[in-house]
Amino acid sequence: MLKISNAKAKTWRRCPNAYHYKYIENIEPRKKKPALLKGSMIHEMIDAWRNGEDWEEVLQKYQEEYDKMFIEEKEEYGDIIADMGRVMQGYVNHWGGRDLKYIEVNGSATEHHIEVELIPNRVLFTGVIDRIGVDKKNRVWLTETKSFKKKLPKEDIRMSDLQTVLYYWAAPKCGFPTPDGVMWDYVKTKPPTIPEELKRGGLSKKKNIDTTYETYLAAIEYYELEVSDYADILEDLRSRPNDFYRRVYRPTPDKLIDVLLKDLKETALVIEAVGDKVRTRHLSFDCGWSCNYNSLCQAELQGLDTDYLRSKEYQERRDPDESKEVETEED
Repeated sequence: MLKISNAKAKTWRRCPNAYHYKYIENIEPRKKKPALLKGSMIHEMIDAWRNGEDWEEVLQKYQEEYDKMFIEEKEEYGDIIADMGRVMQGYVNHWGGRDLKYIEVNGSATEHHIEVELIPNRVLFTGVIDRIGVDKKNRVWLTETKSFKKKLPKEDIRMSDLQTVLYYWAAPKCGFPTPDGVMWDYVKTKPPTIPEELKRGGLSKKKNIDTTYETYLAAIEYYELEVSDYADILEDLRSRPNDFYRRVYRPTPDKLIDVLLKDLKETALVIEAVGDKVRTRHLSFDCGWSCNYNSLCQAELQGLDTDYLRSKEYQERRDPDESKEVETEED
């Protein structure tokens, strides 16, 4: 029986040749792109925190991997360990006292594996739900962590987030409560700016500083300054929408689910029929930065020997069930 996930369907629709590399050859890049690595780190640290574990141990694991990198690789990733540590600490400070309660399965509040019959006796829909949260009004929310680089994704991006909507349909069929809607838990991968210390003493009060109330307050305390001297900028920061840690809630219309299920079934049937045969390339201007298999695809287009490239840049997929696969919403 064919198993199809949102990632599998999305890859096929975007480029059957990329589908071939990922699901037929079962390979993936040895090295993650910076945006994907940051997203993976954030997901793992949040999961550890939600499960009552020490998220700093996750960061330490990545520190050990970072220490083994070549100088050129470290330059590509920048100060990623310190940056993601600050991002996560900010997340804990922001949501720690006012978070949702999360449903636990087998002692875990994260990564709930689901499997639902999409087409009887032919196709199974599979996936991994990040978390299922319950608010103070006992409303149930499917929650998905999304990382982004600069600007909070707009509504049209959320409308195209097929995965979370399909989980809304699948969750009750796997024994979970019927969700009241979906919640996107956004985390900016750029840490809040630490205010600059002035030569004459004190901290800069630039109004365009890209930071949070908590970060600025922490800097005041670090330099042992008077909070009252910064009441104006602290009030300004407190009144701003938080563009580093934001949650967006939305009820899911049933009509949207019906349309997406129809589309998914059609994609599944095409994959069932020709998924292991068709290798059409959907070449576009963004292949270079959006596709993990661009170097391999380009080498094949030029008729080059790709054996060495495969062994150097690619490896067997370590997570075939895609439970650790992270989608980022970079602009």
